[in-house]
Amino acid sequence: MNGDNQVDIVVGMFATNEIYVLLNIGNGSFTLSDVYTAGVRLYAVTLTDLNGDTKLDIVIANGVNTSISVLLNNGNGTFASPMFYSCYSTPQAIAAGDLNGDGHIDIAVGHGGNPRMRIFFNLGNGSLSSPVDYVLSSGNAVQTADVNQDNKTDIIFLSSSYLYILPNNGNGTFTSIRYNVDNSPESLATFDINDDNQLDIIVAAFNGDRVSVFLNHGNNTFTAQANYTVGARPKTVVAADVNGDNKPDIITANHNVGSVSVLFNNGDGTFAPYRNYAVGNTPYAAVAADVDGDNKLDIVVINYSSRNVGVLFNCFN
Repeated sequence: MNGDNQVDIVVGMFATNEIYVLLNIGNGSFTLSDVYTAGVRLYAVTLTDLNGDTKLDIVIANGVNTSISVLLNNGNGTFASPMFYSCYSTPQAIAAGDLNGDGHIDIAVGHGGNPRMRIFFNLGNGSLSSPVDYVLSSGNAVQTADVNQDNKTDIIFLSSSYLYILPNNGNGTFTSIRYNVDNSPESLATFDINDDNQLDIIVAAFNGDRVSVFLNHGNNTFTAQANYTVGARPKTVVAADVNGDNKPDIITANHNVGSVSVLFNNGDGTFAPYRNYAVGNTPYAAVAADVDGDNKLDIVVINYSSRNVGVLFNCFN
């Protein structure tokens, strides 16, 4: 966030409506830099360069005041006052990507209280256009990725009952393909699981205590889901190579058991039984990043009830 080539942490606080920026001091520990207010009931945070200055800006979904807010990076780890853009009720999922091929990063928003996805196109200077809406379902998660290898950024959208694949038509419009999911899916991740150069999709089923893997066949089609048990109530799923074998593994933050689960990739699109690692109370979200500069991916967890950030340092050789 401050251009020192160290991985920093940004946290959105649902209860206090604050954004915490924690700067890495170089050894995997962090110092609190600043606290910002930018909305009400912060559901989701994403980091992206919206104004093309090679600095990461902050975009937040504000669940109660029905908006997203954008905080542009001043270049030194501090941020400008927020700009607000109106949404439907309970925006709770956001993703960033160049959705119309103009070289600027756009924003897609899923709403927990309205069956619409809203897209804001970037005007090129960090400000956003009037939105374009797609009627889908209430959204729990959204991501952007090129899932059909046509060099256009597609959208993957998750609701409480369906997984939507929205292939990009190339002009900022999208078609929609739908797959059934169940057990209250909360989160999704994309990665090439089986090394076939196709992006696959992983979904965390909150009520099913499992993750579901959809392998990409190409041509916008996916296999039936393969299910793997994880710890109780997986709130967030991440795909990352944590053991250094060049195969993406699966990580979940398990809301009810104070742990993260790691499922190691067997190399053929299947996964070994999960291993649990203890973290704080009520883990809500997780990311994988090298926070101590040893070229190994560590795991950073937001512990909701503990009101803290936990770091699991990678000990794999």
